[in-house]
Amino acid sequence: MKRNRLWVLGFAVFLILGAFVTSALAQEESPFKDITIRFFCGGPPGCPFASVVYRGAQLAEKLMGCKVEYVWSNWDPEMMVRQFKEAVAAKPDGIAVMGHPGDDALLPLIDEAFAQGIIVTSQNTTLPKAEAKYRSKGFGYVGQELYESGRLLGQGCLERFDLKAGDRAMVWGLLSQPTRGLRTKGVIDALEEAGLVVDYLEISPEVNADPPLVLQSLLRMFPRIQMLSLWLRTMVGSLLL
Repeated sequence: MKRNRLWVLGFAVFLILGAFVTSALAQEESPFKDITIRFFCGGPPGCPFASVVYRGAQLAEKLMGCKVEYVWSNWDPEMMVRQFKEAVAAKPDGIAVMGHPGDDALLPLIDEAFAQGIIVTSQNTTLPKAEAKYRSKGFGYVGQELYESGRLLGQGCLERFDLKAGDRAMVWGLLSQPTRGLRTKGVIDALEEAGLVVDYLEISPEVNADPPLVLQSLLRMFPRIQMLSLWLRTMVGSLLL
């Protein structure tokens, strides 16, 4: 499973490289040796999820023979926007960006990138407006359909944990973030439709960067819950309590 994830996440690099395929494929030398890509890993160095993303991109870099510059963002959307501006200013051939800041924050910068001939693609979190606008120019997406994946998690919890109407669940998520919060919404919708009482807690930026630090305090805050749903890079999933 882990190896499969490396291949899937590394494919974000291939989405950009595919736009540069030319007749040079017939040559022995890599046709991508002069291509530079700025690649967003998402979290901080050492983060379990971001490290998987990083290794997948490294594998693609090795296979394709291009140059990849890696960016670490602590899962902070504002930092990602600043780093995207810096990436455009550096004028790489392509940028593989995490979509966490959302279309409203990133689309003007993506417009600027494409105007300069820089191909952009997204990963982990969709940018629907940007993808619709620039799909024909190389913009793609690697990742889950966020709302549906959240609903599947919620429905799976109902089936596996024998939860019933009136039970209490706590969802710890990111509803405040555009697009990215759709996964959290999917979990909540599935649970509430089954009659569960849902306690929701928004993940703070500090916790988002290092979530295990507050798990115990959450359990103390909600001692009577039957299920805990976590949408975090280091602890994705649900627990029966």
